[in-house]
Amino acid sequence: MTTALITGASGGIGEVFARKLAARGENVVLVARSTERLAAICEELRAAHKIDAQFVAMDLIERDAPARLFAETERRHSSS
Repeated sequence: MTTALITGASGGIGEVFARKLAARGENVVLVARSTERLAAICEELRAAHKIDAQFVAMDLIERDAPARLFAETERRHSSS
């Protein structure tokens, strides 16, 4: 099973991508700044599509954000 990492997932086109992929049965990791919004979307996607939906609340404009995001996704993957 694949997992899609979707940035800007708390709204707009990122949220649309997340919903479309989840509807196809893909697991998703959603990334954006809004913890509350991401948590709500993940909960909704898990319930509606029976997929694994996780999120990382992070501002990707920060200089070290890509490295932190990579490390976080690696950490989660290695613990599964």
